Amino acid sequence: LLRMLYHEEAETAEVASRLRVTPAAVRVRKHRALQRLGELLDGADI
Repeated sequence: LLRMLYHEEAETAEVASRLRVTPAAVRVRKHRALQRLGELLDGADI
């Protein structure tokens, strides 16, 4: 999902179509994925 949105620069509607979910579901999943990524990176030893 994040790869499609950021790397491929796909629109929310396009991602929704590919995943066969609603655009609202894509936005929720994006929010949750970014939150989780932030949590993982916060504890990372970079």
